[in-house]
Amino acid sequence: MQTPSVSVKSAFYLMCVIWLLPVLVFARALKPLEVEKTLAEHFEPQSHYVAQNLKYAPFEQLRRQVESRLKIELKNRGEAHITVITPPEWTVLSQKLLMSEVNAWAEAAALHHSPYVPLCVGRFHKGHQSTYYVVVESPALLEFREKLKAEFTKRGGTGDFEPTHFKPHVTLGFTQRDLHEQDGAVKDASSCWMRWN
Repeated sequence: MQTPSVSVKSAFYLMCVIWLLPVLVFARALKPLEVEKTLAEHFEPQSHYVAQNLKYAPFEQLRRQVESRLKIELKNRGEAHITVITPPEWTVLSQKLLMSEVNAWAEAAALHHSPYVPLCVGRFHKGHQSTYYVVVESPALLEFREKLKAEFTKRGGTGDFEPTHFKPHVTLGFTQRDLHEQDGAVKDASSCWMRWN
């Protein structure tokens, strides 16, 4: 077997650089969200789920960067939040817990001041649909979920709620609709599309 000539190798490397350059430039343009900008505005229990509302401006700016890179316009909700308890999880927990109690515990724990760490921009595809989001880590929110589970169990609650089954993220936008776990989406670090430099 012959060793490829220098010119063939050079051409191959040049093609790789040409293909990767836009990706690397875009990755450098994605600046990490500063922790002080990512403090929650407030903790928001709803009637059927629990969310931590966030300042929208940094996420709007990031969504526009993603749109610019992809040359598409993503649908979005015009707000930013981390879902702490999903509607299916609340269906289980509400057998023994009241939303007013959850709200009081969140206030007592000052959960609205809990910082989190953005890891990357993640994406999930299903067919012709795509969802883009910021994958985050939040030990405080995980601890809060564990507290809810302990109280739920103490009151005799049984059911499918696993506090560590938690994929905190902030949805940036989507092509048609937001895709969830029920669609096969796993919104954790394994879905990272662009990482911070």
